[in-house]
Amino acid sequence: MQLNIHDSTLKRIGFINNDLPDALHYFNDNWHRYLAEGTSTFDFSVNKVNPDYTLLTLQSYISFSYDDEDYLFNIINIQQDHYSMQLQCENLNLELISEDVEPYNNNLRHSIVWYLKNAAKITDNVVEIGNNPFSTIDEDTSNPILSFDSTETKLARIISICNSFKAEFQFKTNLKDDGTLQNITLDLYQTGGVGQLRKDVTLYYGKNIDGITSTGDRTSTFFNSTTVTDSNNKYNWLSIEGKYYNSDGQLEFYKDAGSNTAYAPLSRDMFPSQILSTSSDQYTNKNIQTSASSNDDLWDYAVSQFKLYAYPQMTYEVVVSVNAVTSALGNDKKLNIGDTIIVQDSTFDKSDGGLILSARVSEQEISFTNPLNNKITFTNFVKLKSEISADLYGRMKDLVDQNTPYKAEVETTNGLQFKNGKGSTTLTARIYFGSDSTETKADSYEWRKDGTLVANVQEITVDASEIDGKAVYAYKATVNEKVVGTASVTITNVNDGERGPQGLKGDPGATGIPGQPGADGKTSYLHIAYATNSTGTAGFDVSNATGKTYIGQYTDFTSADSTDPSKYTWSLIKGDKGDKGDPGNNGTNGIAGNDGKGIKATAITYQASTNGTTAPTGTWSASVPTVAKGSFLWTRTIWTYTDNTTETGYAVAYMGTNGNNGNDGIAGKDGTGIKNTTITYAGSTSGTTAPTSGWTSTVPTVAAGSYLWTKTVWAYTDNTSETGYSVGKMGNTGPAGSDGNPGKVVSDTEPTTKFKGLTWKYSGVVDMTLGDGTKILAGTEYYWNGTVWALYEINAHNINGDNLSVTNGTFKDGKIESIWGGNGVNGTTTIEGSHLQIYSSDSTTNTENTIALDNLQGYAQVYTDHNTGRTITVQASFQGFFVSDSTGPYVSVTPTGIVNSVDVSWTTIGSYAAYRRDGRVVTIRVVGAKRSTTGDIYIGTIPLKHCPAASVMGSALAWSAGVANDKHIQINGLNQSNSGTVTILSAVANQEYTFQLTYQI
Repeated sequence: MQLNIHDSTLKRIGFINNDLPDALHYFNDNWHRYLAEGTSTFDFSVNKVNPDYTLLTLQSYISFSYDDEDYLFNIINIQQDHYSMQLQCENLNLELISEDVEPYNNNLRHSIVWYLKNAAKITDNVVEIGNNPFSTIDEDTSNPILSFDSTETKLARIISICNSFKAEFQFKTNLKDDGTLQNITLDLYQTGGVGQLRKDVTLYYGKNIDGITSTGDRTSTFFNSTTVTDSNNKYNWLSIEGKYYNSDGQLEFYKDAGSNTAYAPLSRDMFPSQILSTSSDQYTNKNIQTSASSNDDLWDYAVSQFKLYAYPQMTYEVVVSVNAVTSALGNDKKLNIGDTIIVQDSTFDKSDGGLILSARVSEQEISFTNPLNNKITFTNFVKLKSEISADLYGRMKDLVDQNTPYKAEVETTNGLQFKNGKGSTTLTARIYFGSDSTETKADSYEWRKDGTLVANVQEITVDASEIDGKAVYAYKATVNEKVVGTASVTITNVNDGERGPQGLKGDPGATGIPGQPGADGKTSYLHIAYATNSTGTAGFDVSNATGKTYIGQYTDFTSADSTDPSKYTWSLIKGDKGDKGDPGNNGTNGIAGNDGKGIKATAITYQASTNGTTAPTGTWSASVPTVAKGSFLWTRTIWTYTDNTTETGYAVAYMGTNGNNGNDGIAGKDGTGIKNTTITYAGSTSGTTAPTSGWTSTVPTVAAGSYLWTKTVWAYTDNTSETGYSVGKMGNTGPAGSDGNPGKVVSDTEPTTKFKGLTWKYSGVVDMTLGDGTKILAGTEYYWNGTVWALYEINAHNINGDNLSVTNGTFKDGKIESIWGGNGVNGTTTIEGSHLQIYSSDSTTNTENTIALDNLQGYAQVYTDHNTGRTITVQASFQGFFVSDSTGPYVSVTPTGIVNSVDVSWTTIGSYAAYRRDGRVVTIRVVGAKRSTTGDIYIGTIPLKHCPAASVMGSALAWSAGVANDKHIQINGLNQSNSGTVTILSAVANQEYTFQLTYQI
């Protein structure tokens, strides 16, 4: 599909065509057509690689031809970045979209044309009235009296007028041969007149219908008796007598003269009002009002409302296969806006012989570049009775059956997870035809383990001893020599790990997550909650994991998290317990013994990833993110122990894609793990016997020489518990260091006695190297980290000094500024954040120079001569390279091309052509040139400074059907008397030609 670009005068100045390699291309297009508004919108994007994107501005127009009709669009919105442009267009004259019309008072009848011209201010130079089945006589009694109380756009006023006349309308655009606008026509139709009754088209579920959803609604709008009043108080409802019979000849609605109420007796019989006496009035009443133009209007309005509300309202949603939107259907014609068709689903409402609907096309969305985005919206659904013969119905059913998919499932007797190589489970393959709940038996089944054939039966038994870690079992079911269903499951075997070293947590227990594949066409959501017990009833929270020991999960098709703990499958966050640490030895000389380990804190964070095997390295979040279908939700748990060490564990869950409904998976067995950990403290004078009282959750103050006891109680998921103790002695103050400062040694030799935290200032004047290879600098302080001497760091803030000499260092944050100068030149060098700038001014020459470097904005250098006012600028960034001189010359190099001061943007010459210049390259484009007789076509003349030295010729890019590609375009060079003249040679009469000619000067 070619898109034409027009300038503000609607002359064609270019085109967008994905089939031509050198042309501007488009993507992400969506043409949305509307029945109710009689118009359409068109959105698309272009990449800014081809320089023709500059033709697309808010003053430009877009047109194309579809099914032999022209469509012209205003560009109303443009969004762009460095690489692409996104454009929004509307298919109407800008005046109809933007111009307002004032309130309009009126007390007389007028024709629809009169209202359009006077109340909507439609003039022939904007819109011409085309098809019109309505009366043109103002005094016709069928015409309403209309007034308009508010200001609105012309388009809104047109819609309001047409609705009052129960009219439908369409705007049609007609373009001249040169692309300029010939006219916009407003065609009027009686209700249902737009489009055609397509008796040749029936859409079937399973072939070109992907799904049908019906909704029955009997709300407060339901009624089957009514009194109608005229809002203008002109017409008498009491005098009206009316009867309405349905297609079976039954009296469906009636009103007697002199009665104040109209009735719908068939509705009453089907839906009687539930009152105590069956002989009493069983109607449901609702009084309504309308603006009538006659007594008949009141009765007609009552009938129309009974049709809408005397029976439950049925609404339908039909999802059309994307290939049916623009494909030829029926008598080789595409569906058009307003067309009415038949939709049939033999699997729907089987008791009634299937569902047959009449439906009307109210909206169309068409993408020329990506048909998968095509969509049709239907309205005016009417449920029809089947009138086809049993033979024809059987043939139609066979057609649908051939295209209806099977649903495949795997049934297990003992889950999908074994422990320690024990147990077995039976796998059964089952298939279901379409939405049937009764299983279909396949002609044959084939089971494979990790791709290797196992058996050709429906049911197999898998023993745990056959599973080494995990294995994938898959089957395929065949009916009539065609594979109709496949499914697979992963079976795992988990072995208990060995007990870990003292103080470390044990291996996590196996946690089962119920599998629940989503239904076709729905989005599945994984829900996660936390609690402090195995049922989720204690400490339940859907977002905060702090202090929680259990995690619960379930999957459904609702985005909101349930607050019902019973919906979740609960698992212990941390697996089997590890041994508690042994108490540390008593410390001496003020150094406490090492305490045994216990869990001090647990932190849980989440991250989405497309990788299900390797944990992501990005930013983890405390809240559960939204995870796309087919991706993975990773959970990271960090355990912090009482000795300030940490460990990290990961868990991953797969977000299933839309598939067939499946049975819930079998939950895995929980491991025996820590359910709760309680840590308390107490002081004591004994270091061998734990206190029997005085335990508290906060650390008490313990006198030097006494003991701090720590008691840890582990409560496990099997309702057992263990208690452990650790004790540390509060040491006395140690002796002073050799220089009078405790813990610090000043010497020119390495201290022989070392303990962790000891500070040593090397007083020697010559660097020395220790036996372990550590280099010790003269006059420098070190501390013993328990293994080697480490350089002692001094952390200071706001240092103010005269001189600073740094051999090796790091400067974090802040601003570095150096002011320098001499011999008339003064300058400043500044480093701050991501920016470096050097500025100088020369008083002897009255000039300035600035160089700036920024990791986001790039490089810039500016020279300014204050004597002449001249400025020269050089810039380089991700956008490109730029040089400019205030005296005139400039050049830029960007991803979209090279631009310099000799460039010329698209400039029109003659009626059909435009040219542009990029450096030394000139491009001439001719679009839609033609003449009534055979011969040369004079296009126009290009200025001499843009002409080639010698004449240049080129071949056509496009031409009318049946014309050979032997015509040429020619521009005369500077060596010709008529230099710059552009001519199409030997054009065939009444044929259009499109050329693009490029040459170098």
